[in-house]
This record gives sequence, C-alpha cells and structure tokens, in this order.
Amino acid sequence: MMNRRAIRNTGLWLLLFSGVLSVVLTTAGCDEKQAGPPIETEDTHVTTPSPGEGMPPTQPEESNQEPLADTSLQVVAVEDIKTLIAQTAERDQILVIDFWATWCVPCVEMFPSLHEGLVARGDAVRAVTVTLDDPSREPAAIEFLTEHDALHDAYIFKSDSAEQQALADQIGKQWDNLNVPAILVYDATGELVGEFMEGGSTDAILAMVDQLIHQD
Repeated sequence: MMNRRAIRNTGLWLLLFSGVLSVVLTTAGCDEKQAGPPIETEDTHVTTPSPGEGMPPTQPEESNQEPLADTSLQVVAVEDIKTLIAQTAERDQILVIDFWATWCVPCVEMFPSLHEGLVARGDAVRAVTVTLDDPSREPAAIEFLTEHDALHDAYIFKSDSAEQQALADQIGKQWDNLNVPAILVYDATGELVGEFMEGGSTDAILAMVDQLIHQD
C-alpha cells in the first residue's frame, strides 16, 4: 500500500496536470476563432444596391448644339445678274429669273406654282429668284422662301437707286419701270427669249420652258 505522503504527492501532480491541460485547450480555442471569418451582424451588414436601385433619376444632359446662324440673302447688283446669266449659259441651262417682292400680291400668289413647276423640270432649268424688297423686309422674304423651299439660288437686289435704275435700263427689253412680278426667260445660250410682266400666266411661262427643253 501507498503511504499518505505518496498519495498526497500523486494528487498534487494530478491537480497540476489538469490546470495545464485547461490552459492549453483555452489557448487553442482563441486561435481558431481569430482565424475564422468575422461574424456579420444585422448592424454591420451592408447591401450594395444594384445599378439604378435607390439612386436619384439621371438628369438629361444639356445639349451642346450651337444655334443655327441667321440666314441672309446674298445681295446682288446689275453686274452680278449679268454674270449669273453668262454662267448659266456656260452650263447649257435654261434660266428663269423671277423678280418679286413680299409686298407684291401677284408675286406671292404665283410664286409657289411657278417655282415648283420649274424645279420639277430638273437640271435642264435653273430657277432664280431676286427680291426687290427693302432690307428691312428681308426676314419676311426669307420666311416666305423657306416656306416654299426656295432658298436655293435666292437673292436680294442692292438697295441703291442708281443700281435699280441700271437694272431697269440694262436687264430686259420691255421691263423698264421695275414693276413686279417680272419673269425673264433665257435660253441655253443666254439669249433673252421671254418677258412676262406683272405676272402673266404660270402655264404660259412653263409652256415656253418646255419648248426650250425640247429644242435642246
């Protein structure tokens, strides 16, 4: 049998071994917790919104388009009209010049049908419009021309009394007082072949143009 001293010593060793084992197990548990992923809680969890979710509506981008420049008509004088006639003959085209003004009721009334009829005849015919409006009425002339798709080959005559008198003296044979409408027709050689004063008949003008086209 073991004596009391041996039993007491054995108990002390068992107690010491139990304490050491407890410390080892506790230390191993802390390391495992620290090595694992952090625990998410409702207070710390953040959900990333999907695109557009919970975001304010996108405002439309401002347009960087520059406003269109103001349209203006090219100013012409007598010599410019003569050059225009010569250039058209070089292209072997029939030329119809419509001298008109916004304040002229017959001009405004016959303009759409005449212009559309001339344009419909294609490249064989060059349709030119020259307004005798005062510069202050140029915006009204541009608005009217735009409405009838007639800004191409559209001009305004120089606001000068001497130039206007020269126009009456040098352009046309019958047209000597600048009354409008005055429609002048030139053949493909640049020769003046028709003058329709104070409007005349649109049908008659187009019939003459058709005759000239067929002659070519």
